[in-house]
This record gives sequence, C-alpha cells and structure tokens, in this order.
Amino acid sequence: MKKNIFILFIFLSLFVYSSVSFAMPVDQNGINMLIGAQNSVELYREYGDVSGLNQAIAQMNLFLSQYTEPSQYVGQAYETLGDAYYLLKNYPQAIKSYGMAVQYLPENSADYEYSVYSLGYSYMESGDSSNAIKYFSMLYTSQTYGDEAKVLVGGIYFNLGQYSQATSVLNTVQSNQWKAWAYYYKGRVNFNLGNYSQAISDFQQVLQYTSDLNVIEPSVYYQSYSYLNSGKIQNAIDTASNALKSYSPTTWTFDLYMILGQSYYENGQYKEAIATFQNASQIQHGTSSYYALNAKAWAEYKMGNYTDAISDWENVLNNSTNLELAFNAGINAGNTLRENKNFNSAVTLYKQMETKFQSYINQINLEEGKTYLESGNYQQATTIFTNLSKLSEPLKDSAIYWLAYTYNLESNYSLAISTLSGLIQTTQSSDTKANAYMLEGDIYAKASQYVNAINAYKNAINFGNQTTKLSAEYNLGLMYYNNSDYKDAINQFSYAINNRITDPNTALNAAYYLSQLYVNLKDYNSAIATYDWIAKYDFQDIYRSSIYVLKAIAMGKLGLYAQIPAYVDSILQAYPNVSTKNDLLYYKANAYMKTNDLSKAFSIATSLSNQNTSNDAKGGILYIEAKYYQSINDIKNTEKYLKDVYMLYPSSSAAPNAAYDLGNLFYSLHDYSNAKDAFFALVSLFPSDQRVPEALYYIGLSYENIGQASNAIQVYNSLVSKFPNSPYSSKAQARLSVLEKR
Repeated sequence: MKKNIFILFIFLSLFVYSSVSFAMPVDQNGINMLIGAQNSVELYREYGDVSGLNQAIAQMNLFLSQYTEPSQYVGQAYETLGDAYYLLKNYPQAIKSYGMAVQYLPENSADYEYSVYSLGYSYMESGDSSNAIKYFSMLYTSQTYGDEAKVLVGGIYFNLGQYSQATSVLNTVQSNQWKAWAYYYKGRVNFNLGNYSQAISDFQQVLQYTSDLNVIEPSVYYQSYSYLNSGKIQNAIDTASNALKSYSPTTWTFDLYMILGQSYYENGQYKEAIATFQNASQIQHGTSSYYALNAKAWAEYKMGNYTDAISDWENVLNNSTNLELAFNAGINAGNTLRENKNFNSAVTLYKQMETKFQSYINQINLEEGKTYLESGNYQQATTIFTNLSKLSEPLKDSAIYWLAYTYNLESNYSLAISTLSGLIQTTQSSDTKANAYMLEGDIYAKASQYVNAINAYKNAINFGNQTTKLSAEYNLGLMYYNNSDYKDAINQFSYAINNRITDPNTALNAAYYLSQLYVNLKDYNSAIATYDWIAKYDFQDIYRSSIYVLKAIAMGKLGLYAQIPAYVDSILQAYPNVSTKNDLLYYKANAYMKTNDLSKAFSIATSLSNQNTSNDAKGGILYIEAKYYQSINDIKNTEKYLKDVYMLYPSSSAAPNAAYDLGNLFYSLHDYSNAKDAFFALVSLFPSDQRVPEALYYIGLSYENIGQASNAIQVYNSLVSKFPNSPYSSKAQARLSVLEKR
C-alpha cells in the first residue's frame, strides 16, 4: 500500500518559491539534483535498478550538505532519501530520513502527510508496532491517508492479537475503497476468535466494496476456511471453487487450491482432492509445492492408490528442504509399504532415512520395530521395542504400547493387558492413555469380555483426542450392536455420523450399521433417511450400490410400492452402470406386481431371467412369473414356477410366499396331497414364518380330505401345543372335537 511520490510536485514547488529570496538559495544545480534523485527512485520502481537508488542517496546527501534552506526543499530531499532507503529495505535509515522530513515540511501539506505515512510504514516494516501506530494515527483526519491509516493500524492490532482495539479502529473506516480492507481484517479477527458465522459475513462484505483481487482472494480463502471449520464443507467447496473459476491468478491462488483440496478431502471426495492438490503443486515451486504433494498423497492413500501415494511421499522425502515435512513423508511412505505387506522395501526405506535424519533415528527405529511386528517377526520387534522403552518420554510410551501390541498378536493377552495397565498408570499423555484403552478394548472384545471391552472403550472416549474418540465411539457402537443393545448403539453410531469431518470413512461405516440397526427395529423410515445420508456422502461408492437396493426393500416394507418404479428410474438415470442395476429392476418389477400391474412386472422379470442378480432377486423373478401365469390361469406354469422359487432359492424373500401360494392353489384345486406337501415345505423351510399355524391347519384339513384322520389329529395337536394363541389353534381344537367323536 506504499504510495508513489509525484515528480510533478517538485515542479510546482519551483514555481511557488522561484521568486523568494533565500539566505542560501537553491540554484538550478540543486533543483536538478533533487529531480534526478526523484527520477532514480522512480526508475527503480519500474526496473529494479538498485544502482540508481544508491545514486539517489549520494545526490541527496550532497544536496543536504550544500543547502539548508528553504525548509520545503530540504524536507523533500529528506523525503526522497527516505524513499531510497525504504526501497533498499534499510528501514532504520528510512525512519531517520522521514523523521527529518517531517521536521522540515509544513504540517498538513501533502509532502508532510506523505512523510508521516512513510514513517509509519517504515516502523511497521521494521517491527516497531508502537511507533507505527503512533504515526499512522496522526493521519486519521487526513483526506488522503485517513482510512488507509486506520486499516493499517487495525491490521497491526490484529497481528498483535489485540482484537478489540483492531475492531474499534476498523469500525471507523468510511470510504468504500478501504472498507473492503476493514471488513477483511474484522473477518480475520472473528476467524481467530472462532466466530465463524460473523467472519463469513465480514468476508462476504469485502466483495461489496472492491474489485481488488489482493483483498478479495484472501477474503474468499478465509471465508472458505470459516465454512470448513464450522462444518459447512459444501459451502467451503463452492466458495473456493467459484473463486478459482472467476478470478485471475494471484499470490493467493495456491492457498485457494489448498483449501479447496482440504475441503474435498474432509468431505471424503478424495478423487477431487487429488486433482486439486495436483493443480496446487503445479502453480507453486519449492516448499509449498511439496506441501501440496504431501496432501495429494494422503488423498491417494484414502482412495487406495497406494503406489501413487508412496511415489508422492518419496518425492517429498527426497526433495523437500523442510526436514519435518520430508521426515513425515518418509514415515507415511513406509507405513503404506507395510500396509501393502511390502516389508522389505519398508525396512530399506527406513535404513535410508537413518542417514538423512540423525536426530530422528529413534523414531525411525520404532517404525522398523512395527515393520518386524507386522511381518510376524515378533522376536525382533520385541527386542527393538524393549530397547526403546528404556528411553525418555514420549518415545518410551510409544515403545511400551507397541510392546503390548506384540504380546497381543502373540496371543499373550494377560501380559498385554498388564503392560497396558502399567502404561496407563505411568504415562502423562492423554492420547497415550486413550490408545492404550483402545487396545485394551480390542483385546477384551476378542476374548468376548464385553463388559470389560465396553469400559475400556468408554475410557478411551474420556481421554482421547477427536480422532481417537471417534474410533472408540464407533467400536463401542459395534459392541452394542452385536449384543442387540440397539438404543446405545444408535447413540454411538450417531456420534460418529455427526462428526464425519473428523473421519469420513468411519462415519460412513457407522451409518451403514445404523441403517441395518433400524431395519432390525423395523424403523424403515429412519433406515431410509440413513440410506439417503450414505448416498450423499459415499463419494468412493463403498456402499452406494447396495444401499440403493436396501432402500427399495425398505420402501416396500412401508408399502410405498407406487413410488418404487420412479425411484429406481431416478437411480438408473444418475448411475446407469451401478452394479446392482438388475436387482433394482427386479424391485421395480416387484412393485408393479404389488400394485397389480402384472403385465409390466412380467415384462421386466422375463428380461432379467438370464441376467446376473442376487439370489433374492432370482427367487423373486420366478415368483413374479408364477403370479403372472396364475393371473392368466396357466396352472401348469404357475405350479412349476412357484415350486422352483422355494426349491431353488429358499433364501429369497419370495420363497415363503411361493410355498404358501402353492399350498393354497393345490387346496383350491382339491389336490390335497400336493397341497399338504406345499404347506409342509412352508413349515419345514420357514419355521419362523407367521403363516406356519395356518399352514399346519390346512395340512390337517388335507389329511382329513385324503382320509388320513390319525395324521390330521397329530398335526392339530401339534398346532394347539406350539401355537396356543393363534386363531388357527381354536380352529384346530374344533376339528379335534369333531374327529374324536367319530
């Protein structure tokens, strides 16, 4: 925001003072020296010619040694000298020169205000905030510099963390040009205070007052960051993405790509994150590009693109001059090699790192120990962890934890638990305690000691950071789920879902289990809502294909058959190659059957007869075909297809219906022997079906009709004994009374 000095003013000064008689008059040579120095300063601004600045300094020092009056010219000479020193970043000399200029120049003149402004700037650049504020505040009433000075003071207060003072000054800015900067700094204040909603409002105001990208792009960056920190990830994505599309590149373009990539990453959109971080790495060089590559590698890892992730991390490891970034990249590459079971390559990488990172050698040894552990070399792992456990914290704690982990893999659970208990008692780190409790919970769960496992996970929640807490909540939810404690499981899974920004994949897994839990509770509306949530956030299509089918089933459970065809069509239009396409078409056909449109149902079913579908769909397709044949009175095909359903696909949801319908069909045709067999199929294959009492009753009637009364009595007695509360039990008792009188 440093202003240019106007050569024109020099000429105006000549005109004003040319008729005045000086004690030591400035001759034409002095005027030429002043103009020449000013031109040298301007040439540097245009071409970066440092030699010109040195010439300007020499000229002005010569000028000041020869001329002491008039004060206006002397002041301008000091001002020009200050400009030259400022541009050379020699701020102490700039401060000295501008200070002298202020003493000579008339107060409230343009040159005076400029020198005060430049003095404040020089103090600011040299880190002297107090004097910078002092001189900038002298300009608050200036028409030229007033609002800019307020913004500069507000910015200084912001950098000092004096937020109330910053806001107080910034609120007094009046001109539109500087209101944009005022809102930017007020937004930064609210961002740092965690007032993200107000920060977003402030950053949005910037766009109302300026088209200057130097303030617009950082405002958009922090606006996106505010959305991200407040959990409004899609808003963050939209804001950063729109800015990158709308504005030409500036020094903030890299940051916008990075915040967009981070937003995609935290939203689980890893494919988009990879492309965005790649763009960021290509527009910056040096350390910044390696930060982008490191972030890209994480997204590749989450996508399961381990080869690409390892390659990028090794690039950062070998080329970044930031040692911490390079070290962590090497550790990440090694971890991924181990995850790929490429243990030899991991060890080789760690050995190479030992020569480059001497100060991190113990941490690298810890990773080597994990490699031996994961490769099954427990003895070597134990040796390394034991040696490291003798060191000081925090490495000592990590070594003890992994020693316990080794005992766990060796199935020495008692030693693992005792080691973890000791670690929990001695460690000062809450995170270490949480991790130890997590491992305790896993060990207890493996041993089916559910009470101990639940207590351990609860302790992990109490001590853990957000990531560990989320994992513990999820594991606890699984414990409750597997023990049919659905109420508590709902709470744990819901916590994971509500905190998906911490770990999108864990949240997605929790949502899937929650949906199945709702199905078990027959709460199909909640199940459908959860399926919709999964569809919204399953960017990697982990569950997408299955939940579309599960939603169609849940809709059927609610009797929403009329809505299913349109639902299936919408899915297939959006995802024409979804792997469960044929199953979705089956449920569309099933919906038509349920709404008595058997022609449409039969048309779809026959088109799927030879297609790859689930067993549930295969049985259902046969059932639809059977019901169609029954509707046109083709008894032979009806019998065949109904029997095929439960004989070929007894696990399909249509199988019990097929056995029941076939029994009724034969009974209505007075074919009591086959009716009995079909009803027996229902009873034997699907004993938990609610129609079993009815089937037993009709078996009894069938026996009566073929003259086997003793068998009928036996079946009726079984019905009365097993299902005393069924209405068919009273019917069976009535038949028994009749038969016993014979």
